Amino acid sequence: LSPSLTVPLSKSWTGQWWGTWTQSKSTSVLFPSNATDLAINSEYTWMQSKAFTLTLGLGGNWNKDTVTPANDANGLTASMRYSYSF
Repeated sequence: LSPSLTVPLSKSWTGQWWGTWTQSKSTSVLFPSNATDLAINSEYTWMQSKAFTLTLGLGGNWNKDTVTPANDANGLTASMRYSYSF
C-alpha cells in the first residue's frame, strides 16, 4: 500500500507526503521472518523561479519482525536538493 498527496502551500511552496506499508513472511528454515515495514516521507519544494527549485525532505522508516526481533530497525532521513532546469 503506497498512498501519496501533493498540496500547494503558497504561490512558491508545495508539500508532498507519501507512505508505504508492506507485510512479508518467510517460512525459510534458515531465514524465517514475519515483518511489517512502514515508511512515511515528506518533501517541501520552494520554486524560486521556473528554473530553480529547492526541495527539503524528511522521513522515517520502521521495520518490525515478530519472528526474528534482531531484524527490527528504525531510521530517520533528511535530504536537501537544489535543482536547475533549462
